Amino acid sequence: MGKILTQKEIAVRFNNPIMKNQVSGDQFIENEEGEVELKGNFLGEKKYVAFEEVAIEKTKTGKKILLNIGDSSTSGWDSDLVLITRELKSKNPKFKEIFPIFNYPTYSDLMRRKIKNRLIVLNAGVPTHTSLNGIRRLKKLVTLFEKRNIKIDYVTIYYGNNDCVCNDNVEEKYRDSKIMKAIGKVRTKIITRTSLPDFKKNIASLIALCNKNGITPILIEPVTPLYWEPGRRVKRKRFVHFDIEDKAVEQLRSHKKLHESYKQAIELWERGISEHKKWNIQKAIGLLEQAKELDFITPRIKQAYVNVLGKIASENKLPYVQISIPQENDDGRAGAAYFCDYCHPIEKANILLANEIIKRIKQLEKGRKNGSS
Repeated sequence: MGKILTQKEIAVRFNNPIMKNQVSGDQFIENEEGEVELKGNFLGEKKYVAFEEVAIEKTKTGKKILLNIGDSSTSGWDSDLVLITRELKSKNPKFKEIFPIFNYPTYSDLMRRKIKNRLIVLNAGVPTHTSLNGIRRLKKLVTLFEKRNIKIDYVTIYYGNNDCVCNDNVEEKYRDSKIMKAIGKVRTKIITRTSLPDFKKNIASLIALCNKNGITPILIEPVTPLYWEPGRRVKRKRFVHFDIEDKAVEQLRSHKKLHESYKQAIELWERGISEHKKWNIQKAIGLLEQAKELDFITPRIKQAYVNVLGKIASENKLPYVQISIPQENDDGRAGAAYFCDYCHPIEKANILLANEIIKRIKQLEKGRKNGSS
């Protein structure tokens, strides 16, 4: 296991006042390549799953392996638990923090329940990861499996939310560059963790890596709640108009463009909410989509990045998983929620994702069977 990262070290690594409020627990490690990972190789429904467990199951059963790589939407994450833990710890310093994973069924968990007798389903998601981190993680996992002469059959790819966020105005590829960090502080334009051209290259590299190793890649289009207030990681408490999240946003005033974009996003969001209350649903949705596009503080994929995923899937004739969320009434917590916060799908959404992935795999298996007969 790599070096365990303290909350302070994680906060420094992601030098973003909003992100600092989301740091929790002692489950993050830094591997030999300097990448952030979780303590365990893979995530089960209630605990980590070690690679050796997977190797033993593969040897015993001979089942095919499905590897789900992605960010915290893949691993599972609940920002509210970070807030609850922080509040409880402020009252009792000895309170043991609740790490915000293993708290609801991920799409990996739900797939495992449905097709456990046919596939070994592995959740390899890591919170904070971008598509660039995904390339490095997949390379490492492929090497790990190759050393034991184990073939990975399918890989699902879920990236885009973290790619679209502004983190200290530095791209992920320059994270360790002091020069680029200094330049980022004086640049007036908004720099996301991954530029659109780089996102396209990274997804193409992930596909190429799969093809090189005889793995079938499956692209997943990230889903996010539309009615979520821009610039926040936890939902605003009722009647609370200024809290720790607002204070964090205020710290971003030094980045004029980022703060201006946020202010525009808030204005559009407030108008959208107002139109929704008047039952002008389509007008509301249009305004809220505009607000989401201008919010570079909360990780939610932008439409241009979604378009890239769809185009790559089409050009390469790849399975492409899309689900439809009834966003006209879901804001991450209202009613029968599909999300627990700003971007993390919970059981209702994950059922849809799991069903669509299984459907694509069945189609692939059927096509191969027919092709060989």
